Amino acid sequence: MIRIDIDAEVLARALTLSKVRTESEAVQLALVSYISHVGRREGADRSGCHFERARTWGAIEHAERRHESEKRNR
Repeated sequence: MIRIDIDAEVLARALTLSKVRTESEAVQLALVSYISHVGRREGADRSGCHFERARTWGAIEHAERRHESEKRNR
């Protein structure tokens, strides 16, 4: 068991919003939610990095040209 100090108002709000029964469940849910949120953001950051790298080797322009060509040929 880990003991931590949490602001009572913050914990009460978390219990209300999450509709869980115990303080432990509220803390667990908050941590899981935080980890999920940060993980998605890190994934988006990595995607942005790949997008920028693709731009330097012409992949974006190639995809745009191909898309325009496909639209014209419909």
